[in-house]
Amino acid sequence: GFQYACQWSELSLRILGIWPLYNFTLLKKLRVYLYTIFVVAVFYLPHTGTIITIWGDIDSMVNLLSYNVSAMVAIAKYIVLYKQRHALASIIKLMAEDWNSVKSEHHVKIMMNEARIGRLLAFISLLYAPLIVILHILVTTYLKPEKFFLYGSIPTIASNLMWPSYFPFNTSRKYIFETTWVCQITATLFTSLVYGTFDTFMSVVVLHLCSQLAIVRVQLKNIYNDVNQHPYADKLVANKLRYIIQRHQELISSGETIERTFNLILLPQLICYPLIFCFQGYAMLTSMAKTQTTSLQILYYLSYDTYTLYHLFIFCWIGEHLYHESTSVGYAYYESIWYNHSIKNAYSLLIVGCCTLRPLRITAGKFANFSIHLFVAILKTSMGYLSMLRAVQSRG
Repeated sequence: GFQYACQWSELSLRILGIWPLYNFTLLKKLRVYLYTIFVVAVFYLPHTGTIITIWGDIDSMVNLLSYNVSAMVAIAKYIVLYKQRHALASIIKLMAEDWNSVKSEHHVKIMMNEARIGRLLAFISLLYAPLIVILHILVTTYLKPEKFFLYGSIPTIASNLMWPSYFPFNTSRKYIFETTWVCQITATLFTSLVYGTFDTFMSVVVLHLCSQLAIVRVQLKNIYNDVNQHPYADKLVANKLRYIIQRHQELISSGETIERTFNLILLPQLICYPLIFCFQGYAMLTSMAKTQTTSLQILYYLSYDTYTLYHLFIFCWIGEHLYHESTSVGYAYYESIWYNHSIKNAYSLLIVGCCTLRPLRITAGKFANFSIHLFVAILKTSMGYLSMLRAVQSRG
């Protein structure tokens, strides 16, 4: 069960060299640092240098920023996954223990339902990342969009590479050009994979937590079942309740650990989302206006926008789902037959109810709660920014 749930996320993290259960030897730590330096040196810094060089030309700047901001977020995610590896390792071990200790078929079914969703989300992301890169290579190779922007006419910018880049050396020589191309493809694949892996791994972890909360809810709802005719019914109920309360507290603690681990990186990511959508939309409109629109171009922009939108929706949906499951536990005891048993045990049920007065949430630096409402709000904000950019362009 555990291997089934984490299969695709584990594969992605192993490819990136940051699977939390690794024994991080000096060599593996060095590999993480080299990966980060490689992406920054080959992709991010040269791309940023191009933006600085053409500063002032809105169309060219926004077209480049639509990718540059996403790359910056991906690098930050990679660093966070590495720095928080010990906390993530403890979470993964708890997940494995939950799968190994489950006995009830009904509980296994609940866990499998959530595991299938997390597995599907991770698989789609893993499949989508190379698809985006392939489409970008095709667009760059056959449509050559750089000739319609300012950076295509500046000699110091290597605009014929996969990404328009400013390098302190001449990239026009054949072997240097080919080597740089291959390095940029590798860096782009790496960045795309990191961007999606962080989100889908978090979704697998949160969905597992949701399944455990759902099990607690079922146990609380059925706490009085099969004890009505037992001579020690009250004692049995008290023992069941003690276990449920302890388990609920463990899950609350796990939820808080997940929140502490991820919330700081989610804040800048939340701030960047409206900018990314705005820049992507503007880049798509201006690029199509300046070039002859083709099916390949439309497919590329739609795929890239959908990929970013998909990952925002993952965060918002799992945040909503976690909130719903944690509050549902508080209502479960209303559905039990508490009125047929002792007042003492009925009062004890209130402990669980009180714990759900502050439901678990996924937040962006304690600033905003991820939910479907936030998803809609970000889209509205992005369209507002896009309208402003279009207005500035038309006046210019």
